[in-house]
Amino acid sequence: MEGTLASKNDRVSHLASPAEKTGLTKQGVAREEDNDNEQKRCAQDQLDDAETMILKADALTAKPVPSSPAPETGPETPPGKPDAKADEGNSKESLLTKAEALLLSAASDAAGNSAQEPRVNKARRLFLEARIRALRGEQGSSELLSRAVKLNPRNADAWNHLAEALWRDGNLKEARDCLLSSLEQGPEKATLRNYSMLLRKLDGTAKEKADNMTESLARAKAAVALDVGDAESWYVLGNTYMAYFFALSHDLRNLEAALKAYRRSEDLGSGAANPDLYYNRAQVFTFLENFPSAVSDYERAHTLDGTLGAASRARALRDRVKSLALAVERKGRIKPKRLVALQGQLARSSSPDDALCLSDLKAEQNADSKLEIMILSNASVPGSPPATFIALDRNGHVFAVSVFHLDDTAQTRLAGSRERIVLCNPLFRTVELDGVSYPSVQIQHPAQVLLNGIALESSFAHATLATSTI
Repeated sequence: MEGTLASKNDRVSHLASPAEKTGLTKQGVAREEDNDNEQKRCAQDQLDDAETMILKADALTAKPVPSSPAPETGPETPPGKPDAKADEGNSKESLLTKAEALLLSAASDAAGNSAQEPRVNKARRLFLEARIRALRGEQGSSELLSRAVKLNPRNADAWNHLAEALWRDGNLKEARDCLLSSLEQGPEKATLRNYSMLLRKLDGTAKEKADNMTESLARAKAAVALDVGDAESWYVLGNTYMAYFFALSHDLRNLEAALKAYRRSEDLGSGAANPDLYYNRAQVFTFLENFPSAVSDYERAHTLDGTLGAASRARALRDRVKSLALAVERKGRIKPKRLVALQGQLARSSSPDDALCLSDLKAEQNADSKLEIMILSNASVPGSPPATFIALDRNGHVFAVSVFHLDDTAQTRLAGSRERIVLCNPLFRTVELDGVSYPSVQIQHPAQVLLNGIALESSFAHATLATSTI
């Protein structure tokens, strides 16, 4: 009996009271929470390690300059387009494979966890998976990034990469909206640069394009303001000033600002390794007919990147200068007797009291001055502004005349004219390249050209820039 009682007492002693049951439950919950927290920490570590490997792989991927993602002959793409160099691919792929394994492990652990995977962790995992696909050049990164930003709309990096993916697919307006969402999380210079570049690519009405160009310039300035020591931001600002000039303002001060921005980028060091900087700056110098500087920059661009076609541009400029110098020397191929007759015709119709000859001009700008000429021949190159003519003054001097923003109709009219033409505010210089030289007069606006006393103001044409490197 005692043994039986003892056995019962023993069993009774192991029955938990309500308080004890509560304690046991709390202990179990605590252990479960500890396990969940440990799994979360483990998942976080896996995501951290995966991101580190992806960043290393990304560093091995040579990227083009953000605002010049393609050579002039190729389609423009946004920054971040992967480079498939074979010598870098193996090391990069090894890192991406390891990162992918870590992400798969994190996803597997999340699926087996009693607690739901935190939204921020899932968003980050999807973002990193998208980065792997993008770096491999695979499809599907846009879908992953879209899911990531829905889960965590505060992830500016995810918005930026989604914008790049959409940009590559040609969805520019959607890419713009993503960049705006990124900027809502706070100003960041790379995002501002990309947004500035994207605005210049958007289509729309004339007013919409003008508004986009104005905002593009403001965003590029904002990127520089965030870090005045960033060469890339200065480069993008230079591109934006150049685009602003050709698309909207036609104010030479904008081209001067572009040249200053390019110089700042170059002086900061990393800009000096950017072939597109030299290529684009050469375009500005070419338009301004500063041919020695243009050739120098084209040659520098070719040294840094032989695929840009810069060497052929430099050769074309040398040929152009030789051709113009020869045309001036041969006096527009006008026969001597005919030339004397034209000079006499111009002298009889001229107004020597208020009009100058070439020999009267000072170097560079001649404000409030007038130069009387007659056009001998058209030396323009189609699609390559400014319009250029070989001209004669009343003293028999022959020289080149370049008129900026002159439309084709007026160009044809002037080329076929033997009438007296007055040039207002002429800019005089001697063009020289490789020992070849010729006198040149520049006119900045058709309104400064008077034909039969009437200004060609209505003959204004927008200059175009044949490049996609901005």
